[in-house]
Amino acid sequence: MKKRGKTPGSGRKALDESGTVVTTVRLTGEQRATFQLLGGVAWLRDYLQQIIEGKR
Repeated sequence: MKKRGKTPGSGRKALDESGTVVTTVRLTGEQRATFQLLGGVAWLRDYLQQIIEGKR
């Protein structure tokens, strides 16, 4: 079997065209568990968007 390198279009797709950046956060185990219970990254994005829109 030959390795042919990266296939065009493969890999994780972007959420949208607005451009995202990768951010790393250090949490304790308890904080991470709470973050996951709240909904993880989806919850964080929604929460931040509400702040941006003035809903919080």
